[in-house]
Formats: sequence, structure tokens, C-alpha cells
Amino acid sequence: MPTSTSVCVGLQRERFRAYRLTLPPCAAVLFIVFALLVPPASADDATSCREAKGDAQITACSQAIASGKFKGDDLAELYVTRGDANFFKGEYDRAVKDYDQATRLDPKNAPAFNGRGMVRAATLDYDLALKEYDQAIRLDPGYAWAFANRGEVYRLKSDYDRAIEDYDRAIQMFPSYAWALSGRGEAYRSKGEYDRAIKDFDQAIQTDPNDSFSLIGRAMTRLAMKQYDGAVADYADVIRLYPTNADAWNGRCYVLAVMGRAKEALPDCEKAVRLDPSNAQALDSRGFVKLRLGLLDEAIADYDAALNLAPKLAESLYGGGLAKTHKGDTDGGRADIAAAKELRPDIAESFAGYGVK
Repeated sequence: MPTSTSVCVGLQRERFRAYRLTLPPCAAVLFIVFALLVPPASADDATSCREAKGDAQITACSQAIASGKFKGDDLAELYVTRGDANFFKGEYDRAVKDYDQATRLDPKNAPAFNGRGMVRAATLDYDLALKEYDQAIRLDPGYAWAFANRGEVYRLKSDYDRAIEDYDRAIQMFPSYAWALSGRGEAYRSKGEYDRAIKDFDQAIQTDPNDSFSLIGRAMTRLAMKQYDGAVADYADVIRLYPTNADAWNGRCYVLAVMGRAKEALPDCEKAVRLDPSNAQALDSRGFVKLRLGLLDEAIADYDAALNLAPKLAESLYGGGLAKTHKGDTDGGRADIAAAKELRPDIAESFAGYGVK
């Protein structure tokens, strides 16, 4: 079942890795200026350090660093760029070493602190991430990227008002900043301000039609607003763009089940579980579909599997409790339902709203 936390830890980590390297326009200008200033003998490596991707970028940055032709602030910029490339690869320890070296060379290098913040956030050390972003912003109060990143961490800590304040600052500087718009949309969705969320997601998608995070966020918002056809359409767009996105297959499965189209939903859930067998949300959704189809033993098995991965997943506790009750295990069902209500007091109303009691 897609929930407010199902754009979950893994997806958030990928969101940081994918989108933190989509810079506001000013950063691209700075990269070009730097390339024009490098010594000619190292221009190729420096340019590749800025413009290449993946291993080729890391190699070029390493060669430029080793050339001995860069000192001080210029050398620090190379370390930051290589740090970003390592971060994008998920090489967090190497990224931190690069950012650390950059701050030693240039203690006022805001991007280095921002980069270290990205690593801390991606590894779920949110408090330390906030400290790094705070320092980046102190050094450069016009640093939209750091404001958006800090907003993301506040959102993940459920401090939605502070998150929105930071996203606002980033968007004021760059009104078409899709990452910040998407993040603010998620914050509004979490606050139940669905119309505002939809507006932000719409603008983010207009800026970047391939933005899976905004498409999924809008789908989840439309689900909450009971705009089921729109939610299905958004998930279908993600599946078209990214056929291996398990969250999209899971989301469409769940919405179809809510719409009473459980037989049609089941293949989507099966696909989601095949793509990501450790996705508790996908197992929960498949359990929900099987509950609606009356496949009680299979529903209980899926809910149990989801709870093995996420023991406090209220939806799986409640759904499993209903399945046990329908099978005649009244005591076991009541225990699971009571545990679910402890975690989420409105869980019974939520299921009843979908016609499941």
C-alpha cells in the first residue's frame, strides 16, 4: 500500500542521488567560468571533470588534481566535483574524503559543505546533514541548492513547515527548480494540503516531464483526493518512462484494487514484488489485493512477509488481522487489529473507505 512513508528510505536515497546533481542554473554558469580560467595544459581534464559522467568524470578529475597545476580554491573545486561524482555513484566514503579535502583547501567552499550534507542525508544522518547545510547557507546565503537540500531533510524529519520555508527560498531564486517544487509538493501532501501539492507537482512535471518523483507524488496525492483515474494515469506514465520502477507498479496495483479492480491489479503487484522482493509496501499491496479477492491464506502470507521487513507497518497488521478474522482466527485477528490501531488510530476508517471491513 503506498503511504505517506512509501516514497520511503530507499526511494529517498535515490532521490538525493539523482536530483542533488541537477543544479540550479547559476551552478552551470560557474562551471563554465571555471573551465575558461584553467591552465591550457590541463584544460581537457578540467573540462571533462566538469562535463563527463560516471567513471570518466572521476578519472578526469583525478588527473586534473594530480597534475599539480591547480592550487587553493581551484583545486578545491576539483575535489568538490569529484566528490559529487562519487556521491552519484553511491561511493559515499570517497565522496566525504573529497569534500573534506575541499574544505581544508578552502574553508569557505559552500558546495563542499553542501556535498557533505548530501552524503549525511543519503545515509540517513539527518541531524548532521542539517549542520552541514546550515554552514553552506551561512557561507552563501544565496545558495538555492543548499536551501532545497535542507528543506528535503526537514521534510524527511516531518518538520513540514520549516521544509516549506526552505523550499520557498530555493524557488524564489529559481522558480522552475523542479527538485524544490517536488519536495514542497511532498511537504504539502504530508500536511494534507492537496491542492497546493498538486500545483507544485504540476509545475515540476511541466519543467521536467520525466520526473518520476513528482509523477509518483502527484499520483499519491490524487489517491488521497480519490481522483483514482488521475492516479492510475500518473503511475502509468512512470511505468512507461521507467519500466523497472517497482514503486510505480506497486502504486498502480494499489489504486486499481481500491477502485474494485483487484483482478486487474494483481499482475501489477506481482511485477512490483519481482522487481523488488524486499519492498514491504509492494508485499502489503499484494496482500490487500488478495484480501479483496478472498485469497485469505495468500493474503496473510504476504502481510506476514511485509511485517518481517517492516514490523510497524500498520496497514499490514490491520489487513492481516482482517484476513485472520475472516478465516475464523478471531483472537489472532483481534490482536493484529489492535496493534494496527495503536500505530494508526484511523486505520479502520481508511480500510472501510475502500470497502474493506
